[in-house]
Amino acid sequence: MIQPIGDRVLVEQLEKAIAASSLVFTGDSEDALRIPKGKVLVIGTGKNVKKAGIVVGDLVLFTEYAGERTTEESEKSKLLLLNLSDILAIENE
Repeated sequence: MIQPIGDRVLVEQLEKAIAASSLVFTGDSEDALRIPKGKVLVIGTGKNVKKAGIVVGDLVLFTEYAGERTTEESEKSKLLLLNLSDILAIENE
């Protein structure tokens, strides 16, 4: 498994979540409100990422073009290395 360094996290990108579910959408406007979401697999060694309260297993929302895409041969999913500043929120279940 990849071990992030500093204030970075490794996430598995999931389906995009709709940011505003109570709005009425027409045509393709729904796609404009989708925010990427991912499950935290590994957290880095930085102090700030620990202070932020992010732990393995959290679902996080992040900016659309955030992170560096990476793959592992044993993984079939989309993996991203995100900087802490790219994370917008932690989703409560």
